[in-house]
Amino acid sequence: MNTKNILIEYLKNKHGQIVGCVAATGKGMVGWSKCNSKDSFDKSMALTIAFGRAAKNSKTEIPFTVRPYFDKMVERAGRYFKN
Repeated sequence: MNTKNILIEYLKNKHGQIVGCVAATGKGMVGWSKCNSKDSFDKSMALTIAFGRAAKNSKTEIPFTVRPYFDKMVERAGRYFKN
């Protein structure tokens, strides 16, 4: 994957620890991932899940803690990607 054509934002909890990410690979192609509170964050796994959801344009239910980041990324991707 060409890293010049993706947008990524990491989600942090109230302690400043990274717990997930939102990624865009194109206009309208946004995916997300969030680590279970019982697990430890794995950046590679988080990106794989987010990119997979973006590629499928998955209509999975988005957790309310992720929704603001997701909506912001959809808007950002609309401005960034010109295709």
